[in-house]
Amino acid sequence: MYKAEAENPKDFARDTKVLPAEEPDSKVRIDFIFSFTSYEEQAIKNAKQILIDNYPVRFGSCEDIIIHKMVAGRAIDEEDVKSILAKNKDVIDFKYTEKWISEFGKIPEHEGILARFNILLKNNQIQ
Repeated sequence: MYKAEAENPKDFARDTKVLPAEEPDSKVRIDFIFSFTSYEEQAIKNAKQILIDNYPVRFGSCEDIIIHKMVAGRAIDEEDVKSILAKNKDVIDFKYTEKWISEFGKIPEHEGILARFNILLKNNQIQ
């Protein structure tokens, strides 16, 4: 049974659209993400289904994980993007990724996000 990590889960989820939770015995942590935008609906459609103990679990596509991490913009997220790019550069849909990163770049707090992504691509000799 997963336990919400936020002190007030309802308020936290309403404010952030995310609810972090952890399974106490295994310490496995997951984030429940609530979607309300056309991008998030598209990301859910793109999710890859994998069976874990005969139970279908959906994981975000590489492209959508990259987009989420670029939007978060922390140094650790950009390191994660570098790793994803290095391991998956032959299968990533860069047009889709750049389209949505560009859309997020129109939001004032994410200005420059596409330029940062292109620098990561250039520095990692991708594209």
